[in-house]
Amino acid sequence: MNRGSFTPEVVKVIVVAMTVASACDGDAGPADPADAEVAESAGVDDDAADDTAHDQHSHDTGSVDAAPETADLSQPTVPLTLVPVDYFSEAPIVGLEICSLDVPALACVVTTAEGGQLHIPAARDQSFTVRGPRHLGTVYPLPGRSTALRFSFPVFSEEVAAAIAAIAGVTLDPARGHLIVFVTETGATGSARVVGAQVEHDDGGDGPFYVAPDNRLIREPAATTGVGAAVTLNLPGDRVRVRVTHPERDCFVHGPGWPVDGLALDLSELPLVPGHVTHVQFRCPLP
Repeated sequence: MNRGSFTPEVVKVIVVAMTVASACDGDAGPADPADAEVAESAGVDDDAADDTAHDQHSHDTGSVDAAPETADLSQPTVPLTLVPVDYFSEAPIVGLEICSLDVPALACVVTTAEGGQLHIPAARDQSFTVRGPRHLGTVYPLPGRSTALRFSFPVFSEEVAAAIAAIAGVTLDPARGHLIVFVTETGATGSARVVGAQVEHDDGGDGPFYVAPDNRLIREPAATTGVGAAVTLNLPGDRVRVRVTHPERDCFVHGPGWPVDGLALDLSELPLVPGHVTHVQFRCPLP
C-alpha cells in the first residue's frame, strides 16, 4: 500500500473507536497509530527477483475448488512460508494460526517471528486462512507451484478494522466475509500502484470503497487512487467473483506465485469466510 499517514481527523476517529472497543473488553488498546506507518500492500514477495514466478499453470488459477478435498500428502510437496505482519508497524505477528482452507489433511501451523511454514501439495491451487485473537482473519488464495515461496502480507487488528469501517459508515458483520483488492503495474515488490482502475464484483456487500491517499474508504471518485486498493465489506455467501477494469489497460489476476507472463485471467472467483478479509492482487501493466 502506498505509504502515507492518516489525517489528524482520521487518526482521532480511529483512536476513539479503539479506545471504546478496549474499554468494552477490558484490554489495553493497540499503540497510537499517529506515529505508525502504513504497511505495504498484500503479497510482498521476499524473493524480489523470484524467477520461480514464471512457473506455468492453467489459466483458471484464480478459481478455488467448490469444496475441500483430502490431498495425498505422500505426493511431492513444496515449502510455503507465510509471514503475517502488523498493518501499522510491519512487525511479524506471533501466535496466528495458518491453515489450508481446501486441504484439511494439511496440518495447521502457528506463526513465530519468522512466520509459519507449511509443506503444501505441489501444483495444487488452494487458499489459506490466517487467524488469531484480536485480529481480523485473512484468506489468501495461491496457485499451485513446484518451487518454494516466502512472502509477507498485512493483517488488521479487529479494533483497527472496525474503526476504519466506521469512518466509512459501515459496521463489520462477523457472519460475513470481506474483500480487499490491490492493483499494481507489474505485480513485483515495490511496483507502482495503478490509478483509475475500477473493481466490480457480485452483487451484495458494502462497497466497493476505494482507499484514499489518507487511507480513508471513499466511494467517489469510483476508481483507485495512488494507493491502488479497493475494499468491499460484508459480502454474502462463500464465493465472490471479481473483475478489475481500466480505461487504458488490460487487467488480470496476479500475485505471489503467479506467472509474470502468460496469465490473461480477468475474472476470478474467490473464497469468502465469515469474519475474514480475502486478499487478491490484480496487475494492470502499461500498454
